[in-house]
Amino acid sequence: MRQLRLALCLFLAVGIAFVSMRFLDFQPKDILLDKGALADHPVYLIGFYTHVGLGILALLSGPFQFMDKLRVRQLTWHRTLGKVYVVCCLLSGLAGFGIAWFANERWVTSFGFAALAVA
Repeated sequence: MRQLRLALCLFLAVGIAFVSMRFLDFQPKDILLDKGALADHPVYLIGFYTHVGLGILALLSGPFQFMDKLRVRQLTWHRTLGKVYVVCCLLSGLAGFGIAWFANERWVTSFGFAALAVA
């Protein structure tokens, strides 16, 4: 059962990361087109691409922390990957917190995204 949960976690993480990679071509589309002039603002773009890029790295490195064989056989690799995961989560969350306040909806949406970034 544990193997199945880990496989599902890995499958979902890779799927979400793969779908999110479409934003890394640095062309305004989808979400950025709704931002109007904000889509050209360098500070917003840095926050957006930091959030997406580091979020992808966190998604791809996170599930491997739960693999017993990796932890037992490659302890140094496990620890390094864990540090990468934590740094990516912290920086992506910080960037997400910054861009949350520019959500197009009402203040409730901005507050919700900011709360997710803190969590």
